[in-house]
Amino acid sequence: MTSDEPKTRKSLRFTGGTPFISLDAYDVFCVVGCRTSVNAANLIAQDYSSVRLGLPGGQLVSQELMDILLIDRFRKTIAGTLIDLLAQSTDKPIYLIPDPLWSTKVFEEPRGVIMGAIAKSTHAADYADWVYRCLQSAFAGKATVMRQPADTIENNVFTAQTYSQNSIGLGRRVVEHPETDFVHMNGAYGARILEEFFATVDKPAAL
Repeated sequence: MTSDEPKTRKSLRFTGGTPFISLDAYDVFCVVGCRTSVNAANLIAQDYSSVRLGLPGGQLVSQELMDILLIDRFRKTIAGTLIDLLAQSTDKPIYLIPDPLWSTKVFEEPRGVIMGAIAKSTHAADYADWVYRCLQSAFAGKATVMRQPADTIENNVFTAQTYSQNSIGLGRRVVEHPETDFVHMNGAYGARILEEFFATVDKPAAL
């Protein structure tokens, strides 16, 4: 497997040492992040809500419509494209590790308004459940969606601050993200996620 895009082939060479990926060389595939963040839900929640989610403001609609809107957004992500390509090309197991929930540093940014409303709501846990339930529906039959470990979460819908400190960008130059960054997590978070991933993959199949 490769790409017609020179930029993508260059990226594959940088991250894996070759512009080609031999699907037969792997037992399991894991798609990480690729726009599967809580932001997809926030873009819907800023205009709409349901009785179940109980968000202030916005047009009240059915939970079914909220689900359809979010599932559609997730299927149109880069992750959705990669999972579709893998599912069409191999019968090996595919996993998705979604982008981490944002940290509470988001309160310092414009996008913190909707997250602040969610944090104050009695439905914060329902909001997180909505995101993961729609991720599972979006990729049902194609990929197993990994849920963020509970011990990395605070206030139901945020990644704990300890995991959002001193994160670094993994490009050609190692650059630490600014203190205000609320999207990227650090090495401790990565280690915790990998621990959870390998524990899941190593579980014996149910009889």
